[in-house]
Amino acid sequence: MFAINTDHVSKLGRMIDGWMTWSKYKLWLSWLGFTDLHTGIEKYLVNVGSQYMQSDINKVKGSAEVFPHNDSGIDKGDEGFVQTFSIETVSLSPYEHIYVSVWAVNNVGLSSPMIHSQFRLVPGGSLELIRRCTSKTCLGHCVCSTQNGRCALEGKQCHDVSKDNTNNDVGVYDVTNLQDIPLSDIQYTPSVVELAAKWQVIQVHGLPPLWYEWSVGLATNDEPEGVFDNLKDVVWRYAGQTNQAFLSIERGREPLDESVTYSFFVRAWYTDDTYAVFKTNGVTVLSTPLATSKIKGSSVSEQRPGHWKKDIDYIKPGFPFTIKWSNVFINADKIIERFNIYLSSFPGGYDEHIANIDLPGTVTTYNVSRIPLTPGIVFYSNVVAYSFSGIHSTATSDGITVDIVPPSAGSVKDGTGIYDCDYQDDPQVVSASWHGFSDLDSVITHYMWCVQTVSELTLCNIRAWENVGIQTFVSRTLNGTSLSSGIKIQSLVYAVDIVGHESEIVKSNGVIVDVTQPIPVEMIHLDINLASNPSFELFEGNYVLLENETTYSSFCVMTEYVQLLNWTKKSDTCVIVLKSNRNNAFDGRSFVFLNGEISQNVSSLEEGQLYRITFVTAHPIWEGNDGANNEGFVQIGHERHVFLVYTKQDRHTGQTYDIPWHHHTFYFRPVLQNMTISLGSLFGNAGLYFDDARIQKVNMLKTDSNETSGKHVFNHIVTIHQWSSVHASWHFMDPESPIFDYTWAIGYTEGSTEVQGFQSVGLSNFAYNYNVSLPHTSTIHVTVIATNAAGLMKKIHAESLLVDKTPPEITCVNDGIGEDIDAQSESEISANWEVDDLESGLESCQFSVGYQLYGNELQTFQKIPVELRLLSKVFPYDLLFMRRIYVTIRCKNKAGLQSSLSTDGVIVSNLPPVSTRAQVNILPLSNTEYMAYNGYQKNKHTIRIKWSGFEDIVGLDSYLISFKMDNDGDAIITRSITAEKQDITYLVLTGLDLKDGNYTVAVQAINKMYVRSDQVKASITISSLQPTIERSSTLHVSINNRTVHISWKDVFCEDRDTFYEVSAGTFVRSADIIQWQETKNTFITFFIPPRIKSIKGLTSYITVRGIYANGMFNVVNHRIHLSDI
Repeated sequence: MFAINTDHVSKLGRMIDGWMTWSKYKLWLSWLGFTDLHTGIEKYLVNVGSQYMQSDINKVKGSAEVFPHNDSGIDKGDEGFVQTFSIETVSLSPYEHIYVSVWAVNNVGLSSPMIHSQFRLVPGGSLELIRRCTSKTCLGHCVCSTQNGRCALEGKQCHDVSKDNTNNDVGVYDVTNLQDIPLSDIQYTPSVVELAAKWQVIQVHGLPPLWYEWSVGLATNDEPEGVFDNLKDVVWRYAGQTNQAFLSIERGREPLDESVTYSFFVRAWYTDDTYAVFKTNGVTVLSTPLATSKIKGSSVSEQRPGHWKKDIDYIKPGFPFTIKWSNVFINADKIIERFNIYLSSFPGGYDEHIANIDLPGTVTTYNVSRIPLTPGIVFYSNVVAYSFSGIHSTATSDGITVDIVPPSAGSVKDGTGIYDCDYQDDPQVVSASWHGFSDLDSVITHYMWCVQTVSELTLCNIRAWENVGIQTFVSRTLNGTSLSSGIKIQSLVYAVDIVGHESEIVKSNGVIVDVTQPIPVEMIHLDINLASNPSFELFEGNYVLLENETTYSSFCVMTEYVQLLNWTKKSDTCVIVLKSNRNNAFDGRSFVFLNGEISQNVSSLEEGQLYRITFVTAHPIWEGNDGANNEGFVQIGHERHVFLVYTKQDRHTGQTYDIPWHHHTFYFRPVLQNMTISLGSLFGNAGLYFDDARIQKVNMLKTDSNETSGKHVFNHIVTIHQWSSVHASWHFMDPESPIFDYTWAIGYTEGSTEVQGFQSVGLSNFAYNYNVSLPHTSTIHVTVIATNAAGLMKKIHAESLLVDKTPPEITCVNDGIGEDIDAQSESEISANWEVDDLESGLESCQFSVGYQLYGNELQTFQKIPVELRLLSKVFPYDLLFMRRIYVTIRCKNKAGLQSSLSTDGVIVSNLPPVSTRAQVNILPLSNTEYMAYNGYQKNKHTIRIKWSGFEDIVGLDSYLISFKMDNDGDAIITRSITAEKQDITYLVLTGLDLKDGNYTVAVQAINKMYVRSDQVKASITISSLQPTIERSSTLHVSINNRTVHISWKDVFCEDRDTFYEVSAGTFVRSADIIQWQETKNTFITFFIPPRIKSIKGLTSYITVRGIYANGMFNVVNHRIHLSDI
C-alpha cells in the first residue's frame, strides 16, 4: 500500500515528509507492506498511466520502472521498511488524475500481486489518493473497492469477442522457466503445486490489449474451472501490463491432480467493455518419481555375447560388452521420454564415457566397444531415464572391471584346522587348507590342489591335480593305499581367477605321519643332591633362637647381618638363620626365615636332562600372624613357579609345637650347563621358612609295564591341618612326533574325575592342585594323558593313594620304664610310650631329650624303629642334676603327617626340700566371742595348724607333723599328709584332751625322692585362766565440761596379756554414749555426744570388760550420776 495520509481513514502515520508528491516530470512515491519471508524482495516494478491499468505516463511508454528493494529506510514495524523512489514521467499538469501500479519481485523472480491506486495531482505538488470512484470496466473493476473486490456495475454491456476477435490475437504458452527466451510451450509438468505461463501478441489487427487478467482451470473447459473456488477465491487475477503469470498452490489447499491437464486462461481488455479470453493448449501433471522394479533379475547388467552369465563383472582388455536394462523401469514405454547412458568410476557418475545420443524410451540395450577402460577399476553402467515431465531416475549396475593381473599367491597349511599341522595320525587321509590367495582386479573362481612326498622329485605322486572349487580347505581319503609312519608329505595349490589367469604354485611345509602313541617312561631319581648348603647349616654371622622371637615387628631390622654360604641374596631381602631348642628344623639343626629372594648358581648341569627340585616351606609361627595363605616361588633360570603355603593352625600344631612343613616338588630341564636357582617369598607378606632344598638328576628307564601298573607316575598328598594338596609327576617319550600336551585328573576310582577334571599343564611333566578337599580315609587315583603332535593319546594311572588327614596318634609318653615318674636320682633317662596310625601306618619315629617340652638341648632327634616302645639312655650327671628332663617322641605316618608328644618331665636330684622360707603357725581357738591371741587358747580339744614356704625342685610328696608338750619326751600325735599343689596347707587336730601348759608343733616336708627337710616349729600355750575382780576396788569417774575420765586401776587382779572393752549409756546395758571401745590401759577418756543436750540429772551406766589372751573375760558394771560429780 502507498504510504500516504487520507481523510477517509484514521491517521496511521505512514506518510513520510517529502514523499507522495509530484512535479512536472517526476513523481516521489512511497509504499510499504510487501514482504517475502523465504528469499526476500529483490526489486519493485512501477507503471504510471492516465487510464486504469495503463502505463502511458512512464518516461518510456510500456516499460515499467524498476527499483531495488531498500532495507535501510524508515522502519514501520510489522509493515516493514517504507520504500521511497522518484519516478520520471512525461509532462504532468495540475488536477490531472494518474494511475499507479506497483508489484514486488522476490529473489527467485516470482511477482507479488500488484497494488493499483488512483491519485489527483494537487497544485503545489502533493498527491491526493482517490477513495471515491466508479467502476472502470463493465465487470466492475475499480481502484476504491475492498481488497479483491469490485465496484457496482453501471449498466455497461460487456462484449466477449473470444470467438470472433477482430483485435490483436494473443498467444499463451505453458512454461517451466519464466526466464526462457524464446518461448517454448510445454506439455508436462512435474509439479502439483506450481504452474507458469507467458503470453504475447501473435497477430496485430484491430485494437491492441490495454491490460490483462489471468486464471487457471481444467483444459477441457472454456472457463477457468476446477482450481479456484468461485465463492471463496479470486478467480481472475490482475496482470496489468505484464505478460507472465505464476500459480503457487497455498499450503493447506488441495494440490493439482496427477495426470490431469490444466490450462492458463488470459483475458485481454481492449476497451472498458470489450475483452477476449485466450488459453494454453494445456499442461499435464506428471509428478510421481519414476519407479524401478524390485523383481529379482530386473537390474542394469553388463553382458558379453555368447557368455553364459547374465551379468559379468570382469573382462579382459578390449572385449566388447552390452549394457542391458530390461524391466528396470516400470511403465517405461508410457512415461519415459528418453534414456542417457554413462560409464563412471562411481555409481551415478559420468566421468569415463558419455553416450552422445538420447535413446528413445522403448530401447533397453546399448553396445559398448573400443573404449579403453583402465584396468583394476570398477566401472559402473549408469542408465538415466527422463519422464515426459522432466523427472529423471538413475539405475546403476554392480560394475565391471578390466583384469590384466593373475591372482597373488597365498600360503598353504597342512590339515584343515586353523593352525598348520606338522603331524597327523591317519595314514589314509590327506588334507590341506590355505589362505592369502587374492586377486585385486577380479575374483578367484577355483583352486587346484595335489599331494606329493616331500623328498619325491615327481610332482603330485600321491594325488593328482584336482579342481576343488572355491573352498579353502580339502580332505580326501586315499583309496587302497596307506601312508607309511614317519613319511612326510606336502600339498600344492594354485588359484585361477574368473578370466583364466593362474597364480604361482605354493607348497605347504609338510606333515609327518605318526601312528604310534606316546610311550610312558619310569623316572629314577638319583640320591646325589646338586644343591650346596641345602639345609642352611653353613653361615657367617649369628643365628636367632626361634623361641626368643614372638613377633615380626623389627625382626629383620634388629637382627645382625648373616651370610649364607653358597647362597646370594638380593639387596632388599631379609634372611635370618633360625635354630630351635625344640629341633623344629626339617633337616639338620638350622632353617631360614626369608622375606625376599635368595639364589644359588648350580653348575655341571646337562642340557635337556630332567632334574627335580624339592624343598619344604612353612609359615612363621610368631604372634600377630593372621593365618592367611602366603605365596612363595621357585625360579629356575627364567622359569618361575608360584606355590601356596597354607597357614591355618589346628589342635595338633597347637599342642605339639611342630612347624607344619609343606613339601614342594618341581621339575625342570636346563637350557645351559650353569643355571641360577632362586627361592623366595612374594613381597607384601610376612616371609616364609625354607629348609632342605634338593636338586636331583632324573634318569629315564623305558620299561614294558602296562598303563595300569602305576610305576610311571609319582604322586603324593600333602595334608596340612584340614587342607590338602595333590602332587604328581611323570615322563613320556615319542620318537616320531613330539609330545605337546599333558592333562591330568584326580578321582576316587581309576580314571575317574570326581575330584578334578582333566586339566592341561602344557609340556610340564609335573602338576599340583592346592585347592582340593579330600575326605579322610578315601582313596584317590591320578590319571595322566599324554598327547603327541599327531593327536595320539596315551593314558596311564598312578598307584592309588590313601587320604590320611590325621597324624599318628601318640596316646602317652611316660618318664621311666613303667608308670610316669616325676623325679629320679639316677643319670639314666628312660621313657615309654604308645603310638599308632590306623589309616596309613607308621613310616618312621624319632626321639629327642631336652630341658623343655619338645626340647633337644641334650640330644637332637634320632631315628628309632617304629616297633620300639621303650628306650633308655645315660647322660652325664652334671647335665641332669637339678634339671627337669623331657623326652620327646616324634612319629610320621606314610601320608607324610607327623605328630610329637613330650613327657611331663622328670627331675634329677638327691637334695632334701628347702625349708629356709617355710613358716608354721598355730591358729588359736577361743571359747568366747573374743579371739584368742599371742599363742594362747582356752580350747583343750582342738589344735589348728597352717604352714607354707617348703620348696623342692623335684616336687613335694607329703608332710610329717608331730605335736608334743614341752619338756615331755613323747609326741602326743604324729601325722603324715599328702602334699597338695597349693601355697598354704592347713591341718586340724581334734579329739585332744590337753592340760594347761606349753606345746610345740613340728612340720617336715618330704619330696618325691622321700628325702625329709629340716623341722619347722611353732608353739602355743593352753590356759584356762579367767580375769578376776577385786571386790573392794571401784571405778573412779571425773567430768570436766562434758569430758568424762574413767579409771579402773586395781579393779582386775591380773592385767598381764589383758585388754579392756568399755561401753557407756544412759540406761542399763546401753551404749549410746560410747560402745565397745578397746584399750590396753586401765583408764579411758571420752566426750558426751552433742545429741545429749544436758547432763543435768543425767545418770550414766558404765560397763568395763577385762579380756584375757585366751579369750576369757569378766565384767564390771557401774552407775553414776554425772550431775553429782
